[in-house]
Amino acid sequence: MAQSYAVIWRAGQGPIYVGKLEFGRTVTLEGGDEAGQRAEAVVTRDEIKAVKVARNSARLRGRRTLILVRGGDSPLAVASLEGAGTALELFERLEG
Repeated sequence: MAQSYAVIWRAGQGPIYVGKLEFGRTVTLEGGDEAGQRAEAVVTRDEIKAVKVARNSARLRGRRTLILVRGGDSPLAVASLEGAGTALELFERLEG
């Protein structure tokens, strides 16, 4: 069964989406932006080359943000909406 988290996220320098991150066989991000546009990003664990903690200006809306570095694609920035401890939990799950 997949586990999901409330997050904000964006690919590269694109719009910020509010939605969810779901762990299953893949990592799936779904959400909508301020204009009502929907988006989805599906990433296999093998596509994630590194997970980094964003510094200062790379943070999403001032929240602790993780950067998923992908081979050949724009990085994905993800920040939890569920509290500070959830960022560490997400980091550990994505690193593993």
